[in-house]
Amino acid sequence: TTGVLITSGVPQGPAVTGRLLVTTDGAASRPVPWRATALLFVPIGTHVITAIFDQPGARPVSSSQTVRVRAGKLAALMYEPPRHGRSGRLRA
Repeated sequence: TTGVLITSGVPQGPAVTGRLLVTTDGAASRPVPWRATALLFVPIGTHVITAIFDQPGARPVSSSQTVRVRAGKLAALMYEPPRHGRSGRLRA
């Protein structure tokens, strides 16, 4: 299997709610549930993966990571949700 495996944490605090959307090379977004792992099938090569935290009443905040996808390998990324007023981060 070739692709990108995205794992997401859960935003902390009772007021932090929202959804996580993920795009590959700026293409259509796909939702990734909190505390879940999603597999994005992408072709071999270098891609920009963007996680967009969409919170009601706030401007969406994005975090991007460049990932090189190789044949037969999964690239793993983790989205660290916003904590204490900071932006979330996508990490390799």
